[in-house]
Amino acid sequence: MKKIWLEEGSPLAVYTARQAAALAERLPGLLVRYAMTYGNPSVADVLSELKAQGAGRLLVIPMYPQYAASSSGAALDKVFGQLLRQRNQMSIRTVSRFYDDAGYIDAMKNHILQYWAEHGRGQKLMLSFHGIPQSHYDLGDPYPDECRHTAGLLAEALELTENEYTVSFQSRFGRAEWVTPSTQDLFGKLPKQGVTELDVFCPGFLADCLETMEEIALMGREQFYEAGGKNYRYIPCLNDHPDWISALERLVKENLGGGY
Repeated sequence: MKKIWLEEGSPLAVYTARQAAALAERLPGLLVRYAMTYGNPSVADVLSELKAQGAGRLLVIPMYPQYAASSSGAALDKVFGQLLRQRNQMSIRTVSRFYDDAGYIDAMKNHILQYWAEHGRGQKLMLSFHGIPQSHYDLGDPYPDECRHTAGLLAEALELTENEYTVSFQSRFGRAEWVTPSTQDLFGKLPKQGVTELDVFCPGFLADCLETMEEIALMGREQFYEAGGKNYRYIPCLNDHPDWISALERLVKENLGGGY
């Protein structure tokens, strides 16, 4: 794991802190804080800090563009659970998903085009999203559909044909059936189908982390080359890209309503 660590620490922690700091600079007079569903700073600690500083209105945006009960839902459950413990609750507004937000799509388009201009472009762009068990989808979780919708909008923005991109789902584990196609399976199949130059981007991850930098950037490269691939490019997540911070700023302002 240390091989993907940044000098300042964990990529997820570093990039999330940078996103929050950059957003705070764009929104003077507004308290901008980030919290981790399963880590630090904890949701409980951040809510206590905001309340101590006199915050009466709260906007919560889980950093998952596509809604899944296991990600966005879990994050919001954590917030709601803490608010239930407050005698005097803050007013709250949430953004449960933004998979089709124009600013988000445009930021990804600009980021990918910039990467291609600097590093070259492969035969196909793989858009890899975190997977979920098929049973979750069968019970009504909209996540896979929202992922495919995001991918379609991004492909359209990049002017890609259907043969120039593919959508897949990563991080499968256990024996249960997961939504398909599997990213890992495609790493082995694509070279045999004549795709020897592959670019991979993860639209559902807004900051690089273990699942992107190790599972995709490192292990994915090894799998692709072992299957006969010749050129593999991992395109980093949006992280603190200025266009993404601008999109996030607009998302906040739109959902805070009048007054900001």
